[in-house]
Amino acid sequence: MGEPDWPALFDSPITAELAKVDIHSPADIKVREVAGRDILADYLHSQSVPINSDYYPFVDLHAGQARFARTNAEMFSSWLIAPLPVLEMLKNEQLEFDAITKTGYLSRLVHIEAADWLYDFIVDSIAEDKQSEEGRLLATWLREAAAYCEDDLDLNRWFTYVQDLMVASLPYMGPDKGNQLIDAIDRSQCETQQFPLIVRWFDLYRAVANRDAAAMATIGKELIEIMPMDAPGAHRGYLLDVLVLAQIAEGRFEAANTNWQRYGSKMYGDGPLPGYMQLLRALAEGGLPKD
Repeated sequence: MGEPDWPALFDSPITAELAKVDIHSPADIKVREVAGRDILADYLHSQSVPINSDYYPFVDLHAGQARFARTNAEMFSSWLIAPLPVLEMLKNEQLEFDAITKTGYLSRLVHIEAADWLYDFIVDSIAEDKQSEEGRLLATWLREAAAYCEDDLDLNRWFTYVQDLMVASLPYMGPDKGNQLIDAIDRSQCETQQFPLIVRWFDLYRAVANRDAAAMATIGKELIEIMPMDAPGAHRGYLLDVLVLAQIAEGRFEAANTNWQRYGSKMYGDGPLPGYMQLLRALAEGGLPKD
């Protein structure tokens, strides 16, 4: 199917109905879209449960169990709030973040609004009281750490806040705002941030902000090979996420699968994988030539 006829959709009797659920533009639909057939096919084929159909029905008791336990199926929705712009890069599309209507009942839109607040606070020094306590603390700690960054301890603390900020913001804003945010942090008073390793991390953040798969793959591979094993697990896991996502976006499934096999257990251990990483692993394996 081709691209929908957006003008017809938003100039029709259904326009008023869409407005009732805060959908006013194509951007409001795109931000709610999870994935299409190409992405879902490899993921579903990687599951142990066979595909259900009217001709070959499969009885699965997990749905009844979930209803009894009052739990929710969150796998697909978790792909929308990954620490990287996973779906944008897999679908090779750029969301129009400034055209998106903010609402408080969809997790991705809540994250987008929080990222906007962080941008306003750090880049424009606007501190409207609409952010969560966690967001305010993160931004404030980052400023304080940058102001007193004089030794290795301060540098580690500062860089931990930077990493948390990048995860909370870059997937939820466009390249222009993402680069402005990175530049504002990079101009801080933390002179020790000029260590070559930190400089290279900022190069990686800019590649993520730009959705530049080639640069993400190159820098991610470089950093993952030199990152000390005693570095925070979140930092090492982020590098693997970057590397696998970038190589899949480039169509280099075999390379992505090889890197997952090489680094996956080191970065994630034996615990359950985040939903977005389960998707990336399935795509890396599913994109390989079939026998």
